[in-house]
Formats: sequence, C-alpha cells, structure tokens
Amino acid sequence: MRLLARTTWVFPAATFWIYALLISAFAGPSCKAQTQQPFLFAGEASNGQVTGFAVFVRNDQTGDLSEVAGSPFTSLHSGTCMMTVVDAKGRFLYGPCGLGASMYTLDATTGAVAEVAGSPFAGSTDTRLGSVATESTGQYVYILKFSFNSTSASVILDTLQVDPVNEQLVAQSSQTIQLPGTIVSEAASPHGFYLLLNDSQIGSSYPAAVLYAILFDATTGVASTPQLLEETSNNARSMMMDAAGKNLVISAGQDSGSLWFLQLSPTEGTVSAMNTVSLAFQEFATPIAFDPTSSFFYLQFEGTGATESGIRIFSVATQTETASSPVPASLTNELGGAPDPQGPFSYFGGLAAGGISVFGVDLTTGYPVSPSGFTNPLFPGRDLGPGPATIDLNTQPVQAPAAGLNAASLSFGSVNVGQTSPSQSVTLTNTGSLALSLTSIQVTGTNAADFTESDTCMSSPQLQPNKSCIISVTYHPSAAGAGSATVLVTDNASGSPQQIALSGTGVSQPPPAAGPAVTLNPNPLSFAGTVTEGTLSAPQNVVLTNSGNATLHVQTIVLGGSNSGDFTISANSCVGAVAANASCQLSVTFAPLGPGVRSASLTITDDAANSPQTLNIVGTGGTVAQIASVSGSTTVTVNAGQSAQFNLQITPAAGFSGSFSFTCAGTPTAANCSVPSSVAVSGGTAANFTVTVATSGTSSMLPPLRLTPYGSFPLWRLVVSGATLLALLFLLLHGFGAGVRGKQNVWATTAVGVLLWGGIGIAGCGGGGGSSAAAPQPAIVVTPSGTYTIVVTPTATSSATSKQFPLSPVSLTLIVK
Repeated sequence: MRLLARTTWVFPAATFWIYALLISAFAGPSCKAQTQQPFLFAGEASNGQVTGFAVFVRNDQTGDLSEVAGSPFTSLHSGTCMMTVVDAKGRFLYGPCGLGASMYTLDATTGAVAEVAGSPFAGSTDTRLGSVATESTGQYVYILKFSFNSTSASVILDTLQVDPVNEQLVAQSSQTIQLPGTIVSEAASPHGFYLLLNDSQIGSSYPAAVLYAILFDATTGVASTPQLLEETSNNARSMMMDAAGKNLVISAGQDSGSLWFLQLSPTEGTVSAMNTVSLAFQEFATPIAFDPTSSFFYLQFEGTGATESGIRIFSVATQTETASSPVPASLTNELGGAPDPQGPFSYFGGLAAGGISVFGVDLTTGYPVSPSGFTNPLFPGRDLGPGPATIDLNTQPVQAPAAGLNAASLSFGSVNVGQTSPSQSVTLTNTGSLALSLTSIQVTGTNAADFTESDTCMSSPQLQPNKSCIISVTYHPSAAGAGSATVLVTDNASGSPQQIALSGTGVSQPPPAAGPAVTLNPNPLSFAGTVTEGTLSAPQNVVLTNSGNATLHVQTIVLGGSNSGDFTISANSCVGAVAANASCQLSVTFAPLGPGVRSASLTITDDAANSPQTLNIVGTGGTVAQIASVSGSTTVTVNAGQSAQFNLQITPAAGFSGSFSFTCAGTPTAANCSVPSSVAVSGGTAANFTVTVATSGTSSMLPPLRLTPYGSFPLWRLVVSGATLLALLFLLLHGFGAGVRGKQNVWATTAVGVLLWGGIGIAGCGGGGGSSAAAPQPAIVVTPSGTYTIVVTPTATSSATSKQFPLSPVSLTLIVK
C-alpha cells in the first residue's frame, strides 16, 4: 500500500511504531482525550524491539518537551505491541497486540503508564492485520482485521467493552462482514473505520472506487453496519485522513487521475461536503501527509503524464495548488509525523541522531519550520517513535485567527507601457481557529498607481476558520522601467499587515501596427458579497473595447473553468464586427451550485493578435438552507410495530425560493420511511416537514377475520341450526314457570343446545371439505430491536434557475425496542 510505504520513509528507524500509527490513521481519540496534562507518548526501541514507553509533557506554545518522572516505563509488552490511541475519558491507552488489543492505565497527573493484568485482550483468533479504534463515549474498543488488496472481500470486526472498574476489555462480539470489493486503504477515527475499496461489480471496464464506513453511534458507541458513503471514480489508489478526522483525500483513476476532497461531519463522521480535482491523462497522485494544522495537504504526482516533480502543496481550504509549491527537497523529511492536537507542531522520530524533532508549519508557504527557542532534536541518542497525544483540560488549544496567503509575491514580467497585464490572484485563507477580521486591503509603494487590486474579501470583511477569499491584481505600467509595489492586508491576525510583493517591468513600444486589439474592463470580473446557492445574482457587465486601429471580428465567447455551470452569459452584443475604438458589452449572472469560492473563465476568440483572450470570473456561494429538529432532538424511541415521527424544519437562506425533495436511507428490516415529495419555500421563511419511519411488530399484526361464504354453508346444517334455535326459544319462554328443578333443566338444556348450535355453525363456517378450509397465514416479520441511523438527503430545486443540487445529508437516530 502506497500510504504505508510513504510514512515508513518518513520514520525508517522505528517502522514498528509508525506501522501501528498508520493502522489508526493518525486519528485516534487523542483528539478527545480528557486528561489533566498535555502528554506525548513515544515508543522507545533497542535493536528494533520496543523496550518501553517514554512519556513527555508538551508545551503547546513553543513545541518543547519535558520527560515525566519514571519515564521510560518498561513493565510492558515488548516487540510489536503498541499504544496508538487514547480513550475519550483519558483513563486508558490501547494499541494492536497479538490477536487483539493491549490496554494500559494512564495517571492523568503524573503521566505514568502501566499495562493492565490480562492484557492483551482478543475478540477473535484471526491473525490478519488489526486496526484498533475507540469511540467518543469511551464504552467500547473496536478491532478491525483485514487484508490489503486480498482476493478476500471480508473483514472481521471485534467489539470489546471497557470495564473501567476491573481495568479490562470484555469481548462482546466478533462478526465477519462481507464487502463488495478489495480493500485498498483504511483509516480510523473516533467516528469509525473508513475503507476505500475497488468494487468490480459497479465498474464497467475498471472497478469503481467506493468509500465504505463502519460508524460509531455518538450516543451509544455502538458500531453500525457498513454503509456506502461515496462512489468516487474508478480504480481506487490511496486515501489519507488528517489528524482531526475532519478531512479525507482519495486518489483514484485508471486512464486519468483524480483527487477527491471530502469534509467529514465533526459530530457523526459522515461526508458533509465533497469536491473533485481532475488530473491530466496518465497523471496520478499519491497522498503524502497533512500539515499539523490541517491547512495544507502534500502529494506527489506520478505516471507518464505527470509534468511536475517533487512534493506538491495544496491548500485544504481551496483544494488548489499553492504558488509556493513544491516543498523544497531539503524539507521533505519533515512532512507528516505525529501531530500535536492543541498546538501547530508535529513530532518526528527514527532520526540518525536519535531523539525527537519538532516542526511547525509556515502558514504562508506551507513549508515545515523549526520552532525557535531550542535545538532539534530533543533527547538525542535515544531511538524514540512519537505516538498518540492527549489534550490538557486545564488549558485551551492555541486559538487565534491566522492569515495565510498562498503566494508571498506576484511577478508580472514585461508589459508594454499603456497596456494592462492579465490578472494574477492570491488566495487569503483564515488558517486559525477564530474569525479573521479584515480592516483594509490596499496597494502601497513606489509604483502603486501602476497596480490595480480587486478582491472578494472586503465585501464581507470577516473570514471564519478555513474560509478563503481572492485578491486579484493587474499591472498597467505608465512608463518604461522596473516597477514595484506592495499589497498590504491589515487584519487582527499575528503578523498584520500581511504583504504581497508586486513587481513588473514597463516596456516602451513602437507605434502599434495596423490591426485590432482587445481591452476588457473589468478584468477579472468579481461578484461582490455572497450569493446563495440556487439564487440568481444581478447581471455584472463586462465592456469589450477594440483598442486597436482596425475592425475587430469576434467569433466566439465561451464559458469554461472549474465551476462554469455556476455562471451564465445573460446578454452579449459583442459577436460580430467591432469598429476601432468602439465598445460592446457582455452581461454575466452567477447562480452558485455549491458553497464557497466559485470560479470560471470567459474565453474570447477573435482576429486580434493575442486571441484568444481570457477573463477570469470569481464569486462566492452561500449555503442554501439549514435543517434542524423542531424539538432539538433527532432521536426517537419506539416499540416494534409503532411509527417514529421526526419533526424537522428547513430554513432557506434569504432570497432563495424553490422546493426541496428528499430521499431516505438506512431504514431497518420490515420498516418503511416516508418523506414528503416536495417542500416549497420562499423569502427565507422556514418550513416544517415530517419524516415518518413505520416499523413492524406483533402489536400491529392482528389476524384477519375470515367468514365462510353463504354459498358454502350446507342446507342440512341450516335446517338443524334453525330447529335448535326454535327449541331453545320455546324452553326459555315456558321454563320460567317451573320450579327450581325445572329451571335447572331448562338452563342445562339451553346450554347443550347452544353448544350444539355453535358446533354446527362452526362446522359450517370453518371446517369440512377442502373448498372451505382456512387459508394459511403469512409469517409475521418484526423490525429487530436496535439503534439505526436514518439518513435523509435533501435536494434543492431553485425556482429562479430550475437547477438541482444535493445538500448535506441529515442523520436521524431511530431506537427500536
């Protein structure tokens, strides 16, 4: 597996520890560990064998480490037994060991660790590779056993319950799960196990790349049955998850590669957003690592179509390659490592000099940087492999806004005096944990008048964490010679104002030769503010001027680019002839099909010397609606046979009018899910709707009443029954005048008659020949008890554009007793 091989390269001297870290995919419950100290755990080895575990207290402000008293702790299993995850309660550590999981106690004050009696604990005897995960409630430990690229399409899930009193893991169940393909890559987090498969049953020429997940219920901790999260492309290649379990990148493709960027729900682990980046023919990508803040993602291109070498840098926020890419070759060994869950650092071991090296990240370039104040490595001479880390409850994570620019400079080269260069852009991203407030963006410096800046930032001058905006600059020299200026971004982040250096050279030109020329204004075209998904913006105008001295003939004007479907040319008076010094006008509207920064381009083909011309277009989409429970709870408990009703409310963004349709998945056996066919909204007014899940059970399955048809009732039975009934009436009318003995005889005779008449009637209605026999009753199917996740996926249809686009799914919890 490419992921395993790559991370071993980062830490070759302690493969045993990194291998265990990879099984947990760098994303164990250390993100939620509730201990009293910010500990870092590291396996210590001698001759390739683990001899103990060292424990350090982290300084999340500086990256420095100090070893706790008694470390390293050696009364532990040796060899391949590791501690790779910390449970959500901060009481224990776990890791793969033998056929199951080892378990260690953790002293939240001193950091002392000790293996518990009876460790390791096993759930099954299968000897395949085991990945250990803990869920957010701290009640269960799960072991997933599987094989990469094996012909076997099955995994084994062992469930072990945590017994905190007796300090042990109690085996609960072991189940074999059949999957529709071969496993290519695996990752784990407190939300569940994620499995990337190649499914030959879906693909045609090549197998489909599909993402399955075994998710843990956030309330009960119970593992779900595997569910299909995404079908991405064909021929799955590799997958990587960041340390916080919030971002997942999938590499796939057979003839041409593609990258799939998935955002995961921080509460449920389901996919909340997805975007794809297409690569060139026979160009593929291999994920390398995330930086410790999850602001950048590193990958390497390969294949006969790859034109770029080195390790490339992509922005997680924009999912595009940065201007500072690639990573300098001298810094590639500092990518990856064990992340600090509360600070911007990663820890590396397996060094030639031994010890632990600490690296942060430059939020402007994405390059690894060594923190100031101490010399790397720490604790030289010791073979240490950093592993999981805990969170300090006494302090908060380092929280602040941070302004990250994907380029520190823009160079426009040589531009003729009086002409305007093509636009160049820089992405500004808030890579911090608090909102970034912008005060101003302005051009200053010697030749400031020769540079023009436009942006999508100041129309809404506050960027939430991980949000981005675009700063665009053009150069139009007024005189020959070198020109320079600086874009200053003033905000509330450290290092303000951030700077973008601008440079270019004005070149004198001879009188223009006869011919047409094209000038576009504005260039680029930016839609101000945020436009809600499914709504239509006001048209923005672009003026095309023939700045040459001959007639211009415009042939085609075509929209293209990443999000071309979001933009429409609503008016165009430019096709045809445009006289010298004359102008025509284009109008473009923006109807975003997704949230965030959306971009496209206009390509104009004509008979000017620099044809075709390109006009970049940028806009920002806003989320169309929010769905929430009317009562505040998305969990309903019913008995089998009852119906669960989820009362939900959808609140559209201001300005959106249209309708929402829904699909329902995850319904348990013998149950039906009902969703409204359509919910109409307008003017930002919220609308209520109901999702009903009807279960089946004995309480809802009464046996049907069956009556024999009159035609099948024999005549002799009718005569006897009528005579018996008349005799009974005679005795009742005349028997009350007799004595006690007579009354007793009457009642006895009446009782016998009733029985006789009833027997005859019953024989006539239900017994006898085959033609009147009762039909066999069907078996009653009862909805099994358990906890189920019902996934409702809304799709919005805009009345303004008639376009449809899916929204993030809503997870509902159904508990059947």
